[in-house]
Amino acid sequence: MLGKVFGIVMLPISILIILGEIGIGFSLPFNLALLGAILMIALQLVNMVAAKSHNGHLRIMQIVTAIFFIAPALALIAKEFFGLIVVDSLPLIVGVIMLAEALYALH
Repeated sequence: MLGKVFGIVMLPISILIILGEIGIGFSLPFNLALLGAILMIALQLVNMVAAKSHNGHLRIMQIVTAIFFIAPALALIAKEFFGLIVVDSLPLIVGVIMLAEALYALH
């Protein structure tokens, strides 16, 4: 149930990130991609805790999937806080992955 709440919140945020990155302009006083990255990490942690409590253990695919979704979010956070030069289009990548993750959470 909590995953669906994350999906509902993340869906419009991911669409706004994608639109902002492709040039359909709007201005916000905060970094929407950073908020999205934090939400992506939180959703994966919630999913892993739910899987652990439901199954009693984590399967390797659950861990690999979580790493796949968390890695770009961590790269964006490292870029924002530590100034690491990763990829200029990282917010767009996070927005697209966040859109996929939100749609999957709503299924």
